[in-house]
Amino acid sequence: MDKDGNKTGGRQKGTPNKANAKFKAVIGDFLNWYMNGDPESEDPGIRDGLIKKDLLMVKPYERLQIVEKLMQYTVPKMQSVAVEAEVSSKTQKTTERLAALSQPAEQKEKGK
Repeated sequence: MDKDGNKTGGRQKGTPNKANAKFKAVIGDFLNWYMNGDPESEDPGIRDGLIKKDLLMVKPYERLQIVEKLMQYTVPKMQSVAVEAEVSSKTQKTTERLAALSQPAEQKEKGK
């Protein structure tokens, strides 16, 4: 930094961090292998993906906890929504409403 506190070296703004990109690629490759397996493997567990085998080995409650944690990466969380509404004080008996709805459209227009 210079004497005024301005940045003078390092990466420019917006330049991706190479170490993070490599780390993410390695993790992505591992997760892909863990989920989808290795089609060339002799072991059916590895060929089809280890996650299925591993999930079946844990207790049902633990399996649900794992699935719940994984869902946060695929299913958006619901947020509460505030609703404001105004209620009309006009009331109509149910029988009156049904009678009005049962009339043909021509009679409704004449009644206006």
